[in-house]
Amino acid sequence: MVKPGWQKMALRVSDRVFFGSLVFFVIVCMGPALVIAVLGLLTGSTPTEEQGGFFGWSAEYPAFNPQSWTLFIPAAGMLFLSIWTIPLPLRRFPKPGRATFAWFAFVAFLFSIPLGTAYFGAPGIHNEGTLALFVYLVAWLVFVVRDILGWVHLVPLAWREGPSVRTRRAGKPASADA
Repeated sequence: MVKPGWQKMALRVSDRVFFGSLVFFVIVCMGPALVIAVLGLLTGSTPTEEQGGFFGWSAEYPAFNPQSWTLFIPAAGMLFLSIWTIPLPLRRFPKPGRATFAWFAFVAFLFSIPLGTAYFGAPGIHNEGTLALFVYLVAWLVFVVRDILGWVHLVPLAWREGPSVRTRRAGKPASADA
């Protein structure tokens, strides 16, 4: 037996995990790469194109280890969301729905390619976050497959999105021409 308020609780949890993953990704995962690039520009230690540019390395660059393993934290959040939200009918506005989750997982996957492989070969940097790419990809695939199954009505009725909130009033004409 399912408890009466489980869906509202599940939606609150999904909102918190999503926004936490989003903020963590932007600040903790992308932030260090931006700081390293700015420090390299200010000090003139940015590698040449032959050395890999901003994501390459030289004797003084990067200034510190960006800790690419942190890519796993929002990746785990997105993988959790992809499984947690399977039974939820997630078409909500202005709050994020399944499409928003899928887009973030895909964009995070794309951004994780340079972030996870940045400074490859630099002393002391081991690129532990490279495998997080696959976690983002799996989360994105689960979101997309669940969406497709919902569109073709291969999920239980309770899991499907409800009808649109907008309803026609009896006094309005059916077409815009009338």
